[in-house]
Amino acid sequence: MGINLKAYRFSESELKKLIELSQLFLGNNLVTDRFPEVYYDDIDNYEYLFGKIKATNEDTPDYLGVYHYNCESDELTTKEGIIVLFKDRIENFCKRKSVGLSEVRYIVLMHELGHWLTHWSEFDRENWKKGFGIDNPMTYESLAQLIAFWAVDGNPVCEEILRDKLTPKNKKDVYALYLELIVHSKSTILKKLVEIRKHYFLSDFFLHRFLNEDYKTLPDFISDLFLEKKYREMNVLEIEQKEIKILSDTCTYEKAVLDKYLEKRKDCDKIFIINPEDEMFKVFLDKVFFNKDFILKFHEILFKRRGSENGKKFGL
Repeated sequence: MGINLKAYRFSESELKKLIELSQLFLGNNLVTDRFPEVYYDDIDNYEYLFGKIKATNEDTPDYLGVYHYNCESDELTTKEGIIVLFKDRIENFCKRKSVGLSEVRYIVLMHELGHWLTHWSEFDRENWKKGFGIDNPMTYESLAQLIAFWAVDGNPVCEEILRDKLTPKNKKDVYALYLELIVHSKSTILKKLVEIRKHYFLSDFFLHRFLNEDYKTLPDFISDLFLEKKYREMNVLEIEQKEIKILSDTCTYEKAVLDKYLEKRKDCDKIFIINPEDEMFKVFLDKVFFNKDFILKFHEILFKRRGSENGKKFGL
């Protein structure tokens, strides 16, 4: 059954850039064998089929288009999505900002393609199916905006529109955080994307911070993070509570096991956490009192990807 939206046909320059980006990803072991389905239609037609879109800043690419994907029944595993460019919104934006239609549409396409590339390109024959649906806007939007930035490089008109019209002035806005990352090479960012896809259970704040630091692997970054006194309170990780609820609600047995483990060790001075399949992933906490949700977050990976048998490794 087809989608009742108007298909979008790539221009020659757009197709050339799609191929260029796919080759860039391929050069970093992220494989794409085709391009996503792209549609160009009014917002009302999209919402009639898929429901109301999440409200966002009118001067950002995700107001003008969307990468729409679905989750499986477990709410963690995602399916490949489609890209929809909102014709009426793009046309109104161009009138409001006095900018060219083809340039704005190109930037929005590249931003949404950035979402698709980070989600659906394959590393070791695996897409980012597990965990992509978790709400990490700092990380996701930085990567999508950064890929759009790569795509407009060398085109002064598009560069100006992205910088001045489609990037918020507030540098802490999730759609502006990519500016912190433009100093890094494309290869560095894509290698870190692979790391994030493997260890997506860390908070959005720290995933984004990892993108902007010199660490090559997330386990190395996490290990050093525990040595930083200013993060011992870990209050910033309270933003993880919604994500934890999604995970625990889908795995009743695992949650019970984890709660039991944490309850048994609540008075311990030392807690040892290890991922049994990745020997390098070790975190040793010595008399550091972390938020219970934070500890739970590290443990759930053992169950989320490797099954509850891993509980036996901890004597549960």
